[in-house]
Amino acid sequence: MTTIQDQSKKGRYLVLSEHAFRLKNRAEAGRLLAQGLKEFNLDHPVICAVPRGGLPVAVPIACELNAALDMVLIKKLGAPGNPEFAIGTVDEDGRVYLKDYASKISDEDYIQGVAQLKWQELQQEYKPLRERIPAQKLEGRDVVIVDDGVATGSSFMSAVMVVRNYNPKRIIAAIPVSPAETFRAISSMVDAAVAVMVPEEFAGGVGFYYQNFEQVQPEEIDALINQYQKCHDKAT
Repeated sequence: MTTIQDQSKKGRYLVLSEHAFRLKNRAEAGRLLAQGLKEFNLDHPVICAVPRGGLPVAVPIACELNAALDMVLIKKLGAPGNPEFAIGTVDEDGRVYLKDYASKISDEDYIQGVAQLKWQELQQEYKPLRERIPAQKLEGRDVVIVDDGVATGSSFMSAVMVVRNYNPKRIIAAIPVSPAETFRAISSMVDAAVAVMVPEEFAGGVGFYYQNFEQVQPEEIDALINQYQKCHDKAT
C-alpha cells in the first residue's frame, strides 16, 4: 500500500449566514451550498460526497450545478490499543494516509496490518454503493468535497488528502455547519471553502443545527441516486 503524508495550503472561504439557525434537513443544506458554490466559477466540477451523511447534501448540489457525482470512501485507522484515536486513513484504492504523528505511536507492521483490515471492511461495506455511483476522473477538474457537517473535522481533512492525490485542478470544501476553528483549519488545506454557518460557539454536535438529522437509510440512498440520475438525464 502507498503511504502519503499530510500537506496543507492556504485557501479562501465563504460563509453564507452570519447567524446560526436550524436547517430543515440535509437537502436544504445542499441547496444553500449550491448557491454559494456558484461564486467560485467551477470548472467541469465533480461533487464528492463523504457517505453516508454527505450524500443527501451532495445530490442537490450536483443537480443544481449540473455536475458529476462521486464519493470519497475512507476508513479510519485507529491507534494501537486505542482504536477511536485516528493515526490515519485508508482509501478505496488501498492508499494509506498518515497523520504526521503516526510513526511516533505505531510501527510499520501495525500500520500495514490495520490498513489491510480496514480496506477490506471498506470494500465490503461500499461495494454495492460504488457500483451505482461510479468513480469519476478527478484529474484537472474542480472537486467539491461535501459532508453534512463537521465537528473536529478529522474525517473531512482525511477526505481532502485522498482527493488531492488525484491531482484535481482545485479542491473546494462544502460544509453546512462547522465550528469556527475547524472551518479555518479546513480552509487552510483547500483552494476554497463554503459553509452555511460557522458558529463561534458550537452547540454540541452537528445534529443540533438540523431539524431532521436522522441516520441515512438504504432506501433514502436509493431515492437519492434515482434523483441524481433523473437530473443527469435531463441535463444530457
